[in-house]
Amino acid sequence: MTFPLSDLPNEIILAIAKELHSESAINALARTSRHLYSLLNPFLYQYHEHPKIPALHWAAQGGYSSTLISLLDAGVDLYASPIWYPDQTHTLTHHPLITAIWNGHLNIVNLLLDRGGMSERLKEEDYELPLNRAIWYGHMPILQLFLQKGVNPWDTRKIESALVAAVRRGCPEILKLLLRDAEHRQLLDPARLLQELGHALWVAAHHGNDELIHLLLAEGADVNFRWDGTTSLDSAVINDHYSTAKILLQAGADPKMVDCDYIGPLSRAAKPSEGIWLRQGTRRYQRPRDSSHLVVPYPQAVRDELVAMTRLLLDYGADAAGPDGATALRIAMRSKNPELTNLLLVHGARVLGINRTIHGANEENDYWC
Repeated sequence: MTFPLSDLPNEIILAIAKELHSESAINALARTSRHLYSLLNPFLYQYHEHPKIPALHWAAQGGYSSTLISLLDAGVDLYASPIWYPDQTHTLTHHPLITAIWNGHLNIVNLLLDRGGMSERLKEEDYELPLNRAIWYGHMPILQLFLQKGVNPWDTRKIESALVAAVRRGCPEILKLLLRDAEHRQLLDPARLLQELGHALWVAAHHGNDELIHLLLAEGADVNFRWDGTTSLDSAVINDHYSTAKILLQAGADPKMVDCDYIGPLSRAAKPSEGIWLRQGTRRYQRPRDSSHLVVPYPQAVRDELVAMTRLLLDYGADAAGPDGATALRIAMRSKNPELTNLLLVHGARVLGINRTIHGANEENDYWC
């Protein structure tokens, strides 16, 4: 005599399930009837305590709160080795928390931190990557959650600062949120704030983000702040961002400032950048320039760009007669750019008999020649 499997006592069915060493086998058994599904579904969640725990990532990716709650209630391990790496640079690199942030699921982030107890387990430095990813993916509500929980976005050791990440993302709202939060919680002293704003301004100039340039200047960024030996004006010029350079000059950027090798904006304006900047949403990214545009003599369109940038610098007081102008003239002559050469000569540029190093090499360095 035969009878349905579902007619067996629950204890026997669970005993059978425990002897099945395959998740797919348990799942097949659960799908044979509604009764078996309701009986074995919690067992399937418990099965995900296995190191692979794929259901955690599935719930985090899709924003499935009920699935995550069932997994947490079943005792799923949020600190299993495949997703928790305390010995690596970032403990949470492969964690479902990062998956949830990537997909913008605030509900899942909340559940993992509160119901999952991660808030009690995570150290301050563990929040660096989650906070950075919330900024990079532009998820304001998740960033606000971290800030409300007291996370300090300025206490970074292994990753770039939160403000710089916001600039790279190209999001003024996130930038303003970070600054207002720092002001409200008094997280930055005046010197540190000046450094953070200056670095952010340099990065905004590098990307040619004029909106953020205006915002950072309004927040008090020093237009002549040096980052890694160069100014924001240098950063804009070397990346061929004409409008950005003009904004900085109008705000008081000094076109006469040079680095320890006497290289300044004029020298940097004499040669085209090796990439062009494109925009995708709020972000800007660099694509390699057509290689033919970097071959001497440069195409007319490229020469026109170099002349326009140089003329802008000269209009705002760049010193063509000094060492920076001499280097610019040398580059213009060697790159066979007659328009730029004549412009510099008219403004007093002369080839000076000096011997200096540029980026650790002599003045014949190919970068400048």
